[in-house]
Amino acid sequence: MTRLRIALALPAALALTAVLAPAAPAATSKLYAFMDGKFETRGGDTDGHARIGLTFDRAKGRVCYDLRKFKLDTPQQMHIHRGRKGKDGPIVVTLINKPTGAGRGKVTGCVSGVSRTTIDKILASPAAYYANIHTADFPSGSARGQLTTHKLV
Repeated sequence: MTRLRIALALPAALALTAVLAPAAPAATSKLYAFMDGKFETRGGDTDGHARIGLTFDRAKGRVCYDLRKFKLDTPQQMHIHRGRKGKDGPIVVTLINKPTGAGRGKVTGCVSGVSRTTIDKILASPAAYYANIHTADFPSGSARGQLTTHKLV
């Protein structure tokens, strides 16, 4: 009788384990942000705003960005920071660290060497992170926006 119970219980336990096991993270994931000067805590460019799409690739340790800026000067720097809405926080990913030379509205690129741990933390709680742009006129931050899973139109 004991063998019969074990024989019946084993497949059930394996099936339950498969259902409860955490799913493997997606190879790539996307996040977005609407950045505006009014969201900068130290006063940003009140005329400027931007949209950014971010693609995170865990396996390659890479983050790519597609920035559409409006009424903002050339980005000197652009980062992802840890910090809730209205709070400043430390840089966790540097996206741009020198002037891009892109005076028009679109700036794209990728950065490598981002740890899987950092990517996992950002993807697990996007609202706890924000992206911001620094320009020559606003070195502390020109525009800022919290990360979200919602694609911006």
